Amino acid sequence: MRISNRLLLQQLFLSLGFALVAMFSSQSLMAETTTPTIQVSAEGLATAPPDEAQLKLSFSALNFKSDVARAEVDQHVKGLLKALKKFTLKDSTLDSSHTSVHPQYDYNKGQQHFRGYQVTRNVSFTLTQLAELDELLQTLTQHDIARLDQLSFGLSDDSLLKQEALAKAIQASYQSAQQIADGYGVTLGKINQVTHHPESPQRHPPMRMMAMKSEMSDVSGEPTYQQKNLEFRARVDVSFTFN
Repeated sequence: MRISNRLLLQQLFLSLGFALVAMFSSQSLMAETTTPTIQVSAEGLATAPPDEAQLKLSFSALNFKSDVARAEVDQHVKGLLKALKKFTLKDSTLDSSHTSVHPQYDYNKGQQHFRGYQVTRNVSFTLTQLAELDELLQTLTQHDIARLDQLSFGLSDDSLLKQEALAKAIQASYQSAQQIADGYGVTLGKINQVTHHPESPQRHPPMRMMAMKSEMSDVSGEPTYQQKNLEFRARVDVSFTFN
């Protein structure tokens, strides 16, 4: 029995030893076969002036009777939609269907007092002729219960700008990798891995109606609202093999 147990222990230690040798040999082989790479990141930038503007407005009225508040809001929206006919809009973007009704309360010493029903109706659309923007904003200021919740600029087709930004990122990444390879005296090889990180263009921040009224107060015959070029960025992370 003692001899049998001793043989069993010897076989166990031998098996464990072979397993450890195999594990270390496998790790050593993986280390030796790991492909050496040069890793770089690069960014491409393309700019273009906007050719359209997206606007989002809201009309609100407060009354003890919700139907009275709704009628007031609808009247103002109807007037706006009539005024918009003189401007160049993208028809598919005009939306004035969303309406909400919320009861409003004042709170005094822990007690709530009903103020009425606030009815809000949203209107959104895209203006495709930016030369009309100043006149459009001036028209909006004539609606006292209107609020301009958002004004942003964009391109009707931004695909070419995105392609340009990506092409510049690719070119810059290759130039950086080649410079590194030349500096270390090695030959740049093929791409081992690449990751593309597209970025959305920068947008104009939201502008409220109060700010718009102040800006449009001194409107003359010249355009007053100037928008910077939109910036399209693309970033790539690339690793190249080398010899």
